[in-house]
Order: sequence, then C-alpha cells, then structure tokens
Amino acid sequence: MANCTKTMTTNDAKETIIIVDDDLTNLTVGMHSLSDKYSVLTAPSGKKLFVLLEKVKPALILLDIEMPEMDGFEVIKLLKKSEKTAHIEKGKRIRKQWRSLDIAGGHGKTRDIGKR
Repeated sequence: MANCTKTMTTNDAKETIIIVDDDLTNLTVGMHSLSDKYSVLTAPSGKKLFVLLEKVKPALILLDIEMPEMDGFEVIKLLKKSEKTAHIEKGKRIRKQWRSLDIAGGHGKTRDIGKR
C-alpha cells in the first residue's frame, strides 16, 4: 500500500488538496492531474488522512467512498464532527467523476468539480 505522498511542499503558494483512495492508480492519476495547479497530498486510507490533517490544512479533500477499514462516509462524519476539519470542502468519487459533497447542515447536495 502506498505511503502518504506529496508533490509540493505546503509552503508553496498553491492551495493544498488531499486525495484519499485505497487504489494506487487512482492516487497517481489524481496527483498527476492536479499537481500543476495545486499542492497535492495523497493518503491510501482514512486513517492516514487523519495523520496528514494533524500537519496540513487542505482546501479540499477528494475522498473515495468504498475503502476498507473506514469507508468514505465514516471519514466524512468524523471530519464534520471536528471543529478543525468541518470547514474543509469534501468531494466523493462517484462513477468516475469527483463530486463536491456539501454536508453543512446535512443537505448532501453535490456539484461536479471536474471529471476524473
């Protein structure tokens, strides 16, 4: 399994995005697709995401829903509960597209944020 990876230092002027997926191919494709415009970090699990969040404050988290140990919905619930992470925009992967998940107030509204 992949370790947490970053393509840029967090001191760059670029906003930081964290991609969370248990599939190494998805992490690699996402990292290469976004690294020109963003500082991209990757995590192979929800648990690794929370380790990263102790050090980094991302603008966006792109999150796979179907993962072992802790699925994406469980991760979102934990992110929502914490004052430190509740404000972070979250995206979930649905049918090869990333969608933004607006969970403020529990509405669960989605909007496209770009094709994968």
